[in-house]
Amino acid sequence: MTVSVFPSEARYLSVIGNIRPEAGGQTRLTLLRHRLFLQHTGIDLPLVTYNPVPSYDAVRATLLADGRLLPQSRLLNLHEELRVIDTGVGTRRLPRVGDSSVDDVADGYAWRRRWYAGDIEVAWDYLRPDGSRYARTAPDDPIGLTYLIDRDENVVERWDGLGGLWRWWTEQLAGDAERVFLLSDSRFVAQELCQLDERFLVMHQMHNPHLSAGSRSWHSGVSATYRPSMDSIGRYGGLMSLTERQREDVARRYGRTSNLYVVPNPVETPPVPDTPPQRVTGRIVMTARLEQQKRLDRALSAFALVQTQVPGATLEIYG
Repeated sequence: MTVSVFPSEARYLSVIGNIRPEAGGQTRLTLLRHRLFLQHTGIDLPLVTYNPVPSYDAVRATLLADGRLLPQSRLLNLHEELRVIDTGVGTRRLPRVGDSSVDDVADGYAWRRRWYAGDIEVAWDYLRPDGSRYARTAPDDPIGLTYLIDRDENVVERWDGLGGLWRWWTEQLAGDAERVFLLSDSRFVAQELCQLDERFLVMHQMHNPHLSAGSRSWHSGVSATYRPSMDSIGRYGGLMSLTERQREDVARRYGRTSNLYVVPNPVETPPVPDTPPQRVTGRIVMTARLEQQKRLDRALSAFALVQTQVPGATLEIYG
């Protein structure tokens, strides 16, 4: 079945910081949504990543082999693209930095140059296969001078953080589309992209609690990593929580705005056998990962109480 409720003249991008085959829920949800869009809406929904890597080819091959990508899937990466696209023409020379450098090399390709002033790492330069630089950033920090560089190593653009570079590339992907929907699964990427102009509509999916650990109620402290996003709710086209309770907590704290939605994770239902297997009395099965978040210790404490009433009960935990 093909769903046709999406504006055909719009452009759609699924934005996330990075994709790792071994990652869990957030990444798996991103990939599942991507497949569902391609299979049921007829919409091209490229997966857009922003992390610095020498190549995404191995990731693509792994995800395609195990069915998490489809043959028609497109997985794009900022750094792969910047190595080959026309970044424009700069007019200012790239400033000198550091007094020594070390190259990061992958399969014979020196793709990143780390600059040092004495023992202090001061900048990272990203290299094209021909050795010319296409970008410079602060070392492992989203804050700090970020440069986009042409093939003659002149500065095309300069920003006070990685967000400027992310927005520039996202605009290139959008082209001349009048409306661009950005389906976000990274709050760090979302809070940068929601600064784009009004033709971009950022729909951000929350994947975990926005409140600090411990006793959580709507007026509890907000997680430091979520605070910038929560303070910018008005900039989002949609802020989507997995549960009604989380949306209610957000609404009570920040106001009941019209851009708060509940979107549970989709599920691919496995085939159901014609004859269901016989249930085993007393068998309890639990699926979980990230033990500190899921509090498996509470499940074990509860199961200890169960065993006092049902001595033959078993608890199986898969993660």
